[in-house]
Amino acid sequence: MMLHKLHLSRRIQHALTGLILLLISHLIPPYPHGFILLSIGTLAFYRIHQLRLHDDTWDDWYLEKFGGLLRRHEIGEWEYLNFKDETSRPLMECSKTKKSNDIGCIQGSIPGKQRKKRISPPALPGAFYFLLGVTITTFLFSTNLNAARTALLVLSVADPMAGIFGVAMGNIRLFGCACNCSWRRIIQAAGKLVQATESSDKDAFDEGATVAGSLACALAAILCTFVYIPSS
Repeated sequence: MMLHKLHLSRRIQHALTGLILLLISHLIPPYPHGFILLSIGTLAFYRIHQLRLHDDTWDDWYLEKFGGLLRRHEIGEWEYLNFKDETSRPLMECSKTKKSNDIGCIQGSIPGKQRKKRISPPALPGAFYFLLGVTITTFLFSTNLNAARTALLVLSVADPMAGIFGVAMGNIRLFGCACNCSWRRIIQAAGKLVQATESSDKDAFDEGATVAGSLACALAAILCTFVYIPSS
């Protein structure tokens, strides 16, 4: 249960991607060469996502390769339909909008086989926003590479650390409240002038940023700044 909530594979991939990009920034000029490559990669990522929305072949391929790194809302949801009759059906049977590939289209053309109906579309993966953020940072700090590299290092290290510590410290309690208690829960408790109870701690994982995660993120971010920004 703990390992499932840690999402270690996704967090390791997140950190490695950032550290690899950081290494590449020392091999090629971050601007304009790195910026151009990052822009192309970000646009390609977005294009693949659009293909996933409109073509289940692309969606199947993407989930086969990267499904283990995705959150539930990034996967989307399909409903598999069985038809008893053996008559051939068109490739697309759409809803009232009559627009091909809209949500509600039933896909498939092989008689007697399962066909799929999309229930909910996949959201853009976090990796897209990671690339987008790095691209924008590279552009904004093109004249201050140390600031850009520090931002990338913080993003690569501090964010995974927040998630790992937010989950791993769930069994440690301070002042009657679990360290993985969410800020939302604390604010709600403070507003009602009551202390967060043990029964409320079990939902802390699903309520956003936690106290332990925030502290771990802040500490990691501070340590990362010493790599490229020397203390005076």
